Amino acid sequence: MGLAIPAFVMLLSAVLFAVGTRWYVRLNPAGSMLGRGLRIIYHSLRSHAKKEINMGGSFLDRAKSARNLANGDKLFTETDVDSMKIVAGLLPVFFSFIIFWYRHC
Repeated sequence: MGLAIPAFVMLLSAVLFAVGTRWYVRLNPAGSMLGRGLRIIYHSLRSHAKKEINMGGSFLDRAKSARNLANGDKLFTETDVDSMKIVAGLLPVFFSFIIFWYRHC
């Protein structure tokens, strides 16, 4: 009985996954997220070095004002920068795992 409940829940989750796949939004990969994230950090550092005014928010928000020199369009959407801020917030958690596994393995 001890393994029946987890087995039932696992079976239920597999059935729900199979039924719900038609509602998933599938996007084709477009470019490297690592490269995009590094460009966001680069433009944030560049605007910090130029002493551009930051209108509040985080350090990475400076990349929202970066523009393409050829046509003046924005280089990054707000979603890109906000996604990078979420990843930056998770980095301390991942770094703590590295220290943990180094100390205990």
